[in-house]
Amino acid sequence: MLHGYFGAVRKTGKLLYFSSFYDYYSNPPHPLKVVSLIDSSSPQITKAAHQILGSLHRFTPVALRASVYKCAPSKSPEKRKFDEEVELRVKEIIPLNSVSESLIYTEGTIFPSENRYLQLRTNKELYAALRLRSRTASECRSFFEKNDFLEVETPLLFKSTPEGAREFFVPTRKGDGTCYALPQSPQQYKQILMASGVPRYYQLAKCFRDEDLRTDRQPEFTQLDMEMSFATSNDVMDMIERLIINIWSNVLGVRIDPGFKRVPYWWTMKNYGTDKPDFRYANHRVSLILSLYFILLIRRQIKSLHEVLPHLAKAGRSVEGFAFYGNTSNYNPDQAAELLDEFKKENPSVKDDNYVAYIVGSGNETQAYTEGGMELWHEANLANIHVALWVHRPGAIVIIKERRGPYSVKPLSLPSPHAPCKLALTLLGWEY
Repeated sequence: MLHGYFGAVRKTGKLLYFSSFYDYYSNPPHPLKVVSLIDSSSPQITKAAHQILGSLHRFTPVALRASVYKCAPSKSPEKRKFDEEVELRVKEIIPLNSVSESLIYTEGTIFPSENRYLQLRTNKELYAALRLRSRTASECRSFFEKNDFLEVETPLLFKSTPEGAREFFVPTRKGDGTCYALPQSPQQYKQILMASGVPRYYQLAKCFRDEDLRTDRQPEFTQLDMEMSFATSNDVMDMIERLIINIWSNVLGVRIDPGFKRVPYWWTMKNYGTDKPDFRYANHRVSLILSLYFILLIRRQIKSLHEVLPHLAKAGRSVEGFAFYGNTSNYNPDQAAELLDEFKKENPSVKDDNYVAYIVGSGNETQAYTEGGMELWHEANLANIHVALWVHRPGAIVIIKERRGPYSVKPLSLPSPHAPCKLALTLLGWEY
């Protein structure tokens, strides 16, 4: 007895019908060939099954009793490729439920997302994706079990924690306005597990983030989450590399050689602008991207100028600055000066948020201070400012920012992100 549903029925007369049968326990992309043939000597139950098949609506769930026969090979070599090895000859059909008569389906029918169950029945790729996901999850579990990992299912109702996205809240039954938060990731749980003496943990974790849809992200998604105690970064990367090799080999049948290429985070952000670089593109090039490396460099170089300019400190203003040089042979001072002028035109100083930017030795230092609206220019202060900023030779780029309010160690918040990126890339000698 088989359970499933029939495809389209092809009638070659009143006594002979052909169809395809989709068994729920076999692979739907490969339906079984069904033949219903009756004559005057056929049992009554077989005649009734023949009539049912002729009037049965597509997708109706049925129980099928049939005999299995080996098919005779086709004489045509081309047809022989697609011939089934066996065929089912109908003996009995028992409809288990009904299907709406208004349901119309052809090979070109595309069902909307509200009818997801029909999409899965008719779209082979969707069903194949489910099977692929299931096999991949099974392979992950098998791999981690072999490597002494403990699968721990962490709770879904937890307190709100500050992370990168908005959270989904679930009201409690107390009715006092208190809520649970659905986890964005099991980060705190796995840290607790590590502190509890669980050396290796994993789970296929449900995560919830109230944010805009992306290619690899939706409000509810599943991620493979793992943690290892007393492990170095190479230990973790080695484990993930072995997992990926196993999945590709056992699930996809694709052999991958070990020894994945590894690059530091700052390098891939500098050269590709993303932490998921595509190494198929060898001629990488930064396009107006301010890398993390540059941000960290600037943070280290920012200096307070209060000691050099004490009169500004008394006036309740904060002044800080930094200086840097182009660091490769590609550095072009003329191009840097041109970009600096362009930057200042696009981002003029504003009241209570002034700044100056100039190239040391260019002869326009006084003009830069005047245009920036900063009342701190004194001939005697210039040398002290350059000493405080570690300027030791001409060609250095100096940027000084003035604002009212308390001192801050944050990077200079220049107005527009576009021009500083171009400026930074050129000054550091990078392509743009």
